[in-house]
Amino acid sequence: MKLTKSIKSKNEIGELARSFNEMLVQLKKTQAEVKKYTGGLEKKVEERTKDISNKLKEITETKMALLNMMEDSDEANIQLSTARKTLTSALSKLKEVDIKKDEFISIAAHELKTPLTSIHGFSQLLSNESVAKDKAKRDKYLGIIENETKRLGKLVTEILDLSRVDLGTIKFV
Repeated sequence: MKLTKSIKSKNEIGELARSFNEMLVQLKKTQAEVKKYTGGLEKKVEERTKDISNKLKEITETKMALLNMMEDSDEANIQLSTARKTLTSALSKLKEVDIKKDEFISIAAHELKTPLTSIHGFSQLLSNESVAKDKAKRDKYLGIIENETKRLGKLVTEILDLSRVDLGTIKFV
């Protein structure tokens, strides 16, 4: 019987492995004492040796199973650590994208509100009788309203195009 290398692990499994090693040492001592007192007890010694060998085999198999479980556990821990790092990175990227999305929405809202404010203001001016009767002012204000309406339409189209690019539904000619 050969003892395994010294056990470095200090957890329960390490303690169990050390206990197994100590049991092996004790088994060796017991076998030596049994041989000393052999005489007429050889048959019983053989039976005991068989029992001890079977138990030793069971212990060794159990020890191997525990070592395999430890290796599997270590591998699972490595995979979990890798997955956690990947998820942390993805979460960080999502937060960055969310901030940029909020910035875009803020800018887009401002850009949409500006022409709407102009359209609203000039349409109210046109409801004033003195402005409505002055053809030059009326045409000027209607021109501004038309330009701002076109600008607003262009902004909405650009936002929709950006949305289609994000969704992958836009077709480039």
